[in-house]
Amino acid sequence: MYDPEPSSGRRVAWPSNGISEVPFRTYTDQGTYVREQERIFKGDTWHYLCLEAELTAAGDFVSTTVGEVSILVTRDAERTINAFVNRCIHRGNLLCMGRQGNVKKFSCMYHGWTYDLTGQLTGVAFEQGVQGKAAWRRNSARRNTGFRNCASKCWAASSSAPSATRWPGWKTGSARMWCAA
Repeated sequence: MYDPEPSSGRRVAWPSNGISEVPFRTYTDQGTYVREQERIFKGDTWHYLCLEAELTAAGDFVSTTVGEVSILVTRDAERTINAFVNRCIHRGNLLCMGRQGNVKKFSCMYHGWTYDLTGQLTGVAFEQGVQGKAAWRRNSARRNTGFRNCASKCWAASSSAPSATRWPGWKTGSARMWCAA
């Protein structure tokens, strides 16, 4: 048996029994890792984020990952569950370092940009600039930076993924889902 797409272009010989032994290179090959990230975590599939029961009160959040992407799942003041990328749009710094908790807002440690519980940018430090110079253009980044609610346990998927109701084994009404904006 052979690895069909080794990153180096060399074929990987598999042990003769082929079912109980895997070549070590399969676990350490950078090309395999990159392909797995693309196909599994950025592909057209749904990913588990958290249990809805973990978000009982307004302001509750859970931090999780999908592949290498850090995601925040929150319950806002209207009791809606939101999911968005845990990064500031200014410099890409993590907004939240904790695993879970309760907050009113998220604030980037780098320059103090703030985000509400839906992932909307709500405040920018030195928005007017310093001494009238280098003012930030209000419309340049004030936008939702995360996921949009697609339907009504918490899952996320790329916008090109099949409808959750057509997903194999899916039980209608059993989960809350988001699609990438």
